[in-house]
Amino acid sequence: MKKLLVLLFILFFSFGSSIDVWAFTLKGHVVYQNKEIKEALAHVDEARTEAFENVQNSIDISPHQKHFKDPFHHANQRLGTYTSGDFSRFITHYSDESYCICYEDEPEIWYHYNKKGKLEYIEYYKNSNISYKYNLEGKLETIDIKKFNIGYIFNTNGNLIAFWINSIGYTPDGKIYIKRL
Repeated sequence: MKKLLVLLFILFFSFGSSIDVWAFTLKGHVVYQNKEIKEALAHVDEARTEAFENVQNSIDISPHQKHFKDPFHHANQRLGTYTSGDFSRFITHYSDESYCICYEDEPEIWYHYNKKGKLEYIEYYKNSNISYKYNLEGKLETIDIKKFNIGYIFNTNGNLIAFWINSIGYTPDGKIYIKRL
């Protein structure tokens, strides 16, 4: 009888330990979107339609060549608004260390620089709600529109690239990707 109990114990023990070999863990995640993000995503088509009215697909880049490298790069990285001598400029900084500059004498044009002070885009404001970003070849890259207190960014194919709620930039699926500082 003792041998039978030992044999049964060994059998159950070996069977019980073999169950772990066949076990697996289910993994998943929950995506939470607040009310503002849901509202922003609900109005994408409306914003897209308005953004693509009367689009200019290219610009002459030659008047902007003097801005290809930021001459005040080190100062601009440290300052928000800066006034010096004959001109003033307004600077917006981003969490990825890039920044953009608007000069007082050309308020409808913003120059977007990477963290090393190299020009990446030129942004033209059509009005206070719509702007167009052009690359250094003069070709349209993105269209930005402010609608319903949300800033939407579309590529030239009309796809949503990102959107802004206050100072936070989100990907099309509602994840934070950059912040204005």
